[in-house]
Amino acid sequence: MDSIQYVRYCLKESHLIQNYVTFHIYFPNGHMPDNLPKTEDEINNWPYDCQSLVKPYEKSTRADMYKTKNNLMYPINVGRNIAREAANTHFIFVCDIELFPSKNLAKQFFEMLLHNEALIPFNDKGEEERR
Repeated sequence: MDSIQYVRYCLKESHLIQNYVTFHIYFPNGHMPDNLPKTEDEINNWPYDCQSLVKPYEKSTRADMYKTKNNLMYPINVGRNIAREAANTHFIFVCDIELFPSKNLAKQFFEMLLHNEALIPFNDKGEEERR
């Protein structure tokens, strides 16, 4: 929650995150926290510190994580499905850590398409149509 609050309220891009990003937190049945915010107001009122020199998500290591300490598997497909079902839009960009695109992927993808002769459309006379 500290990391979520930090990105929602402390970054120059926070207004974009507040307006366009949703966070979906889920737990294995046997590992539910004792205290969970139950309303949106409780979540929004979760304390955060924008003055900290170290961002909350930079403070912990993999070894510090609850899932690592308890040898829990991270069911990425479950998280993806929860997020898809809870999304308030028809347009969804799936971007979990295994699917995170490399820098310039879109540009490189379109360049690849432009250089693939098999994808160049033909007109009704069988001639290539160049755009």
